[in-house]
Amino acid sequence: MDEGLVSPTELEEFIQLKMLDGVAMKPARCGGLVSNRRQIELCRAHGMNWLGSGLTDPDISLAAALALYGAYGLDRPAALNGPQFLTADVLARPLRIEKDLAYVPAGPGLGIDVDEQKVRELMRRSGGDRLLRR
Repeated sequence: MDEGLVSPTELEEFIQLKMLDGVAMKPARCGGLVSNRRQIELCRAHGMNWLGSGLTDPDISLAAALALYGAYGLDRPAALNGPQFLTADVLARPLRIEKDLAYVPAGPGLGIDVDEQKVRELMRRSGGDRLLRR
């Protein structure tokens, strides 16, 4: 099943029909954090397995997935990646990743601080700064 095409409402229908016993989910494909949260809650309410996953997430998106999965106590390996495939970052301090373990950032919000100078430089390199000159 392509988890990116299943809404929480559809997930409820699949659960009622006993069509699955677990769900792998990616926040970026599941309608964002709120929708993904609802899917996790449905899985937990029905005693189903849920697995965390992701796309090639940039650092802010990866921090959001880590925060969500950490908040729900995911205790299985999650299929997350991003930093190893991307050449740019915008955080003041990088996410803590050691070997195959990514740590949930601590602090308010997503637990990260965005370096605005890095954002401006990334925009300049990508041509996105032209949008600001209008």
